[in-house]
Amino acid sequence: MNKASALLRLTRPRQWTKNLLVFAAILFAGQTGSAAAWQAAGLTFVAFIFASASVYAINDVRDRHADAEHEKKRHRPVASGLVSPGTALVLAAILVVGALALGFSINSATLAAVASYLLLQFAYVYKLKTVALLDVFVVASGFVIRAIAGGTAISAPVSGWLLFCTGALALMLGTAKRRQEFRSEKGHLTRAVLKGYSEKALDSLVVFSATLAALAYGIYALESPTGQQHPMLMATTPFVLFGIGRYLLLVFGQEVGEEPEEVLLRDPAIILTVVGFVVCAAWALSTGVAPGSPSGLSVGP
Repeated sequence: MNKASALLRLTRPRQWTKNLLVFAAILFAGQTGSAAAWQAAGLTFVAFIFASASVYAINDVRDRHADAEHEKKRHRPVASGLVSPGTALVLAAILVVGALALGFSINSATLAAVASYLLLQFAYVYKLKTVALLDVFVVASGFVIRAIAGGTAISAPVSGWLLFCTGALALMLGTAKRRQEFRSEKGHLTRAVLKGYSEKALDSLVVFSATLAALAYGIYALESPTGQQHPMLMATTPFVLFGIGRYLLLVFGQEVGEEPEEVLLRDPAIILTVVGFVVCAAWALSTGVAPGSPSGLSVGP
């Protein structure tokens, strides 16, 4: 493997899909026909690719010795010696500057979102990832910040219920990941934070966060200004409920979840559910405004 390939692997391209969340605001704000909105969201997407990639690089430098002892993580570029710690840190610094520059080029609110994400994730890398429960909450907060940034980029407020649902879904993915890590490393816990968990507690946290996500989205579809203006948005709830149920079935039935992006990108049922949700949401938000409701469309609150 050449140096360029190793550096690309260091940024974890498979994780870039998480940043697609910034485009959600375009859908729910009814701006899918706006070229300016797509441009702003696209720049935000790239900004978060840079930001998250910088965090991965710094994390791999800090964890290189522990990763070298792990069956899978020992193949990471820094742990395997393909990329030196110094090179990884230089790349991280360039990516941070790029992320902040892109945020600044959009607007001050998006810059603040990108900066907040970086500060929170750096705190996670250097300390918070060793604190049980707080670690998954910090990871979930990163998704909420992405959703907020998507709204700030196109100057559209994002519903509090939609943010709550986003955070709960991220918490479900995070706790499911910890659950599978705990089960696969039982008897030899390489991640210090796993010692603060129990399998039973993680099982409960996965179900708890999934339930919160389902309820939050249902309330958003029913009670938010967008839901009241576009009653057919309720038609999207079966997709959300099925998607959550399918993920729980895979986590508890097939013992997956350690790599959430692999599950989300490879399970045909979940892929079809996501596509169906997007199509249904676009249709629901294009239907007529309910009688007696205020005109126009907003993403929140």
